[in-house]
Amino acid sequence: MKKLGERNFLLLSMSMETCGFNEPADAMMYEEKMYCNEAREIWTFVEWLFKSKRPFGRVNYEQRFSEFKKETK
Repeated sequence: MKKLGERNFLLLSMSMETCGFNEPADAMMYEEKMYCNEAREIWTFVEWLFKSKRPFGRVNYEQRFSEFKKETK
């Protein structure tokens, strides 16, 4: 994927709003609604977000995904 996309951001943020973000799995509450070919990369992104402790929200989700892509090449 080149971008996370608004749809994936929405699924992640709804999960985080419901469960918090105490561990990576908390962000994957709606994993079954993700496209199969994107779910693995999104999971890796969520793990990266959790470990890096970087803020993630509506105004910076594409920036964070871009940082993830650069750091995990």
